[in-house]
Amino acid sequence: MNLQAFRARFLKNSRLRNLQRTGPLAKLPAEIQLDTFYYLDYETLFQLRSTCRYYRNFVSEGMLEDAKESTKEQYMQKERDGGFPVGKKPCYSCYRVKDNNKFHTVAVIQTTGGAASDGLIGTRYCISCGVKEKKFKPGEAITTANETQAICKHCKRFNKKPIRSSVVRSGWACPRCDAEVVFLQSTGLFMRFIQTVFAIVIFALSCSGRAVPRSSHLTNTTWRWIITISVV
Repeated sequence: MNLQAFRARFLKNSRLRNLQRTGPLAKLPAEIQLDTFYYLDYETLFQLRSTCRYYRNFVSEGMLEDAKESTKEQYMQKERDGGFPVGKKPCYSCYRVKDNNKFHTVAVIQTTGGAASDGLIGTRYCISCGVKEKKFKPGEAITTANETQAICKHCKRFNKKPIRSSVVRSGWACPRCDAEVVFLQSTGLFMRFIQTVFAIVIFALSCSGRAVPRSSHLTNTTWRWIITISVV
């Protein structure tokens, strides 16, 4: 979108007439602010929107989307030209430039003569964005230059220090979750037996009236209570 269309859409949908302006930047005419903000990247514009109520209304969702498209094009061209510092890559989800150890190993671009040589330009995402947007499968290893992380195959939560496990199915898991699953597998039949005995005893006591609440009488509520206790 060009600057004139950017400015026209803002002036048409402006909601700032009754908001108080604080600070020298906010007191400038809206047209001058727009001419300045048009050239900001997505991250800077997003941070500006978080500063106060005025800019939360000033910077609209449409402006952020335009900044996303512009920033993506700039990053893609810069990456093709090998313009990013060594050891840093852009994330095309949060639009931030991060160290290589913030990306999954397969998302780190190998360079040849300073230019990118694979097809991840425009699609790469960092580990934080991948976890937030659920792009990693449970039990899948998320490797970096320094460590291995994973989404636990049991609880489906992100864990920075997982272990490789073959319990239930092969994959990576939280040490605590894996230990709980192993315990339940080894004691499952015994726990079921105890649960069955407990249910039978409670049902018998309930029917005899010894385990029924003192204020209860033989009503529909009492029988519902007996059935609930027995099932649990």
